[in-house]
Amino acid sequence: MSSNTPTPSVPAVASAVTLDQLKRQAKRLLKSYRDGSTDARQQFSQHPQQVPADNAQLTDAQLVLARSLGADSWPRLRRHVLGRDLRQRIWNSDADSVRETIDEGGGYPERCGAASQMGWTTYGTTAGC
Repeated sequence: MSSNTPTPSVPAVASAVTLDQLKRQAKRLLKSYRDGSTDARQQFSQHPQQVPADNAQLTDAQLVLARSLGADSWPRLRRHVLGRDLRQRIWNSDADSVRETIDEGGGYPERCGAASQMGWTTYGTTAGC
C-alpha cells in the first residue's frame, strides 16, 4: 500500500547530543549571526525568509539549526530528541530520568494531549484537562 503523503524525515542528531546542547548551539548560532560571522550568515541563508541579523531572534536560529539537522522545525527536532531520550531511559529502567524527560517535554504525556504532541501513544483518559 503506498501513500501520497510525504514521510517526515528523521533528524540526524547523534545519540550523545542532548536538548540542552542543541539549545546552547542555537544561542551561539544567533550570537555569531548578529556578530557577522560568515559561517552563521551562510547557515541563515537557508532560512525560509530573509532575516536581517539585527532582527534575528532565537526562534530563527532554532529553525536554522533544526533544518540543518534534517528536521522541518524546532518543535519537531525537540520532540525527536526528547522521544529518543525517553525511549533510552525506559529501556534502561531509569524511572527518575524518565520523569525528568517527561517533565522537560512539558508534563506527563497523558495530560492535555501532550502525548500526541510528543508522538506517544497513551491509554486511558485525559481527565482534568
